[in-house]
Amino acid sequence: MEDCMDDFSVYGTTYEHCLNNLFMVLQRCEDVNLVLKWEKCHFMVIKRLPPPTFVKGVSSFLEHVRFYRWFIKDFSKIAKPLT
Repeated sequence: MEDCMDDFSVYGTTYEHCLNNLFMVLQRCEDVNLVLKWEKCHFMVIKRLPPPTFVKGVSSFLEHVRFYRWFIKDFSKIAKPLT
């Protein structure tokens, strides 16, 4: 059986903390024999998204950040002006 995961996001309060968290994630992948396609892996990348100019862009952005609602206090109150 083959399964596919799209994204892992690893954060830290400092660069060193982020590296340590990344090491733990990669170690866990190795422990459970998870195979990564290294050509699709990007490390230490910060992307700046342009502000959306159309309703579809706002909807796409909200769909993109929907996962983080579990980790951000009052996410629905923060995102309400965008809906």
